[in-house]
Amino acid sequence: MERQKKVLKKVIIGSTVFALALLAITYKLSHNYLYFSRHKPYTHTPLDFDLTYENVSFLPKGHNIKLNGWFVPGKNPDKHAPTVILVHGHNTNMSNGHDINLLRDVAVPLNQQGYATLLFDLRNHGSSGDMQPVSLGYFESQDILGAINYLKDNADLMKVDRDRIGIWAASMGGAAAIHAASISFQENKSDIKALFIDSTYAKTLDPIRLRLSKDGLPSIIQEMAIFWIRTIPQFDIANFNPVDHLQNIKAPIYFVHAEDDKVVHYKDSVTMEQRFKSHHPNIDVFLWITDASKHVFNVKEYPQEYKNRLLNFFKSYL
Repeated sequence: MERQKKVLKKVIIGSTVFALALLAITYKLSHNYLYFSRHKPYTHTPLDFDLTYENVSFLPKGHNIKLNGWFVPGKNPDKHAPTVILVHGHNTNMSNGHDINLLRDVAVPLNQQGYATLLFDLRNHGSSGDMQPVSLGYFESQDILGAINYLKDNADLMKVDRDRIGIWAASMGGAAAIHAASISFQENKSDIKALFIDSTYAKTLDPIRLRLSKDGLPSIIQEMAIFWIRTIPQFDIANFNPVDHLQNIKAPIYFVHAEDDKVVHYKDSVTMEQRFKSHHPNIDVFLWITDASKHVFNVKEYPQEYKNRLLNFFKSYL
């Protein structure tokens, strides 16, 4: 009997230690996922591509945090230009985006066709201020609404057409852009005329699960990490799914995705294109699935076709 008690005691202690270690690992993993530093240096500035620009800063809608950006004006100083806001993805910034360069690959071709562009760092990224944790698009949508308000408030000074504002956004930035557009249209505004969305997710938890699986973590640790991740922000990110916000958007959308994307499954864009079409049969929506090899590599591996589609889209709707 005494021996059985000792064995039971060891089992209980061992199980407790294992459970605590498991909790510690998953807690650290989940916190690191949302809190690690994303303030990476810029690889280029607009000057590297002969772009005239000015440094700008503004506040998100409803939040007191400084966001920094670059405004590249349209080519005609006597004409108010249509403007495209460029929104980077998670763990990138307004210069670098998943091994592509937002200035060279997106801002330059737009500027050559007469568009003004506003690039900026989302909160917790680049040179913008911190308001942690990262919310994977939910609160970041307020940053985009702040950018829109900044353009509209300074439209005459910046020579931009406040009624012709579009968005190009990638990955997490795409999720934020969809949410921002949804909020805008729910407030009976039509500030956003067109959205070009590259490689974003339909449901917020799906790319997290994909990443945890790719890292080879056992399912029990994955589920515990997901649990902690859901408790960290001021809301449950399981309830923030871009696909559910498409019903509120009344502007044309162009979805682009790589079939071999290992970060966000290409079927997410397929799902969103179909969902948008079902909600808005009379509003144009487009889907381009490419053979690019990596996440957000569409413009890198299909540069000319990407630029043609991008420019034709904004020419048609902005």
